Amino acid sequence: MNLISATEEILDKQDLNQEKMESCMESIMSGSCSTDEIRNFLIALNQKGFTTDELVGAAFVMKSKSPKLELNCKNNLDTCGTGGTGLHVFNCSSAAGIVAASLGHQVTKHGNKGISSNSGSADFFAYQGANIQHSNEKIESILTASNFVFLFAPMHHPAMKFVMEARQSIPGKTIFNLLGPLTNPLSPRAQVIGLFSGEYLDRYAEAASKLGINRIAIVHGDDGCDEVSVFAKTQIVEMHEQNLRAWTFDPRDLDILHKDLCAVQVSNSQESSSLILEAFNGKDTPASNMIAINAAFAVRTATQISLEDAFFQAKASMRNGAALATLKKYVDATNT
Repeated sequence: MNLISATEEILDKQDLNQEKMESCMESIMSGSCSTDEIRNFLIALNQKGFTTDELVGAAFVMKSKSPKLELNCKNNLDTCGTGGTGLHVFNCSSAAGIVAASLGHQVTKHGNKGISSNSGSADFFAYQGANIQHSNEKIESILTASNFVFLFAPMHHPAMKFVMEARQSIPGKTIFNLLGPLTNPLSPRAQVIGLFSGEYLDRYAEAASKLGINRIAIVHGDDGCDEVSVFAKTQIVEMHEQNLRAWTFDPRDLDILHKDLCAVQVSNSQESSSLILEAFNGKDTPASNMIAINAAFAVRTATQISLEDAFFQAKASMRNGAALATLKKYVDATNT
């Protein structure tokens, strides 16, 4: 479909079906559209809002443009948020992924540098000394050594070069914030995804399911976090083998409610690392509880064990040094 015509339809508040969205994204990501055309299309989508079909169509094309990775990943999981909250919370999902890996789960985390945050996943792992720009041939050995691998998005989505100028010219979020967690090149079977808005919880869970993610927990904190929060209740939509369930997590149920969100807000990767390393050295803090509950949701989503059991397993892995050892194994493996 012609991108200009599609933009006109969207401005008329018409939703695009999956086929039309795929056609638009194919044009964009093959380099056939101008920056202005892409920019107008993205702004129009922002104004209208995104449907399940639009998310699925866009993610399908974006993944099709990625180099294929042939790895033995049967039960891998991901912990990834959309960002875009403006809250500048530490790299909680990255730390939660490491904790889940330390508990024996295969974690293939997809992420990028901070765009709307002060420290993105890539910034955190690079600050720890990891080589995040290693070749695809090293992915399997890194995963074998540490049960964890970080997939640096620009290395896996080369067609995004056609989008970057238009995207960077738009202040705030676009549909690409929502597409990141849906386009992990190793197609996780289980995933916890934090959203910047509660508006998209149901349709995002449906989109993830249509894209082949069998076990999903989509989360949004009432305080605005794109994580499971320990400062407010969190809205949860879970999809397990096509069965959808919506509920609310209350941190008081695990006696981990904290008062001040500023305790986990950071200005840079150094501050984010300090909070995570304190937690990984066994210190009991708001950050350690936030890491543990997000890791617990990942483990629960992958295995269906109780949330309480998964939470205490996650806390134990930080106290006994398993999480810190896993982080070190991952960093060492990327540099081997």
